[in-house]
Amino acid sequence: KRGLGHIWHDVRSRKVANDVWSTPVEIVKAQVARVKASGAINPGDKWVDPFRHTGRYYNNFPAEVQKDWCEITQGRDAFEYDYKDAVVVSNPPYSILSKLLEKMTADKAKVISFLILGHAITTARMEKMEKAGYQLQGLTHCNIKGWMNPVIATWVRRDGPSWMPILDHIYVKGGNYADSTGKGE
Repeated sequence: KRGLGHIWHDVRSRKVANDVWSTPVEIVKAQVARVKASGAINPGDKWVDPFRHTGRYYNNFPAEVQKDWCEITQGRDAFEYDYKDAVVVSNPPYSILSKLLEKMTADKAKVISFLILGHAITTARMEKMEKAGYQLQGLTHCNIKGWMNPVIATWVRRDGPSWMPILDHIYVKGGNYADSTGKGE
């Protein structure tokens, strides 16, 4: 039986990205519910699934919103879409995550909620999102058998109608740390 270390090595060393996955519908519904509960959503908002694939996200968007989608295999490229004021909810290809976040923040999406790997929430990525005017509002760990540490990460644009962070972070640049014994570096 192969461990996570071997799996991670295989993912990092592959020549061609293979990150098309069908998200379990229970996770999709939980993610949509968390976005609706964010306080930044209004009836009539435009919700977009940039990677429709099977349609699980798109098909579970609230009835009272405008729904749209992209899917590269059907000729609708997510990088050609204008996300201005859109609520983006999806499970993106991890191989292009940084590029996606740059595109969506440049377009001024209202909310960006992705199912991503937990270790993708890096300090550098958090700083970039914050500089772009977004606050990480929610982080939900998911237990999906066979998947490696996925989380639902939801960022809300700070100038949105009702911004209320429920998760915060602290950046410490340089300096020493102390462990539980009070000793540090």
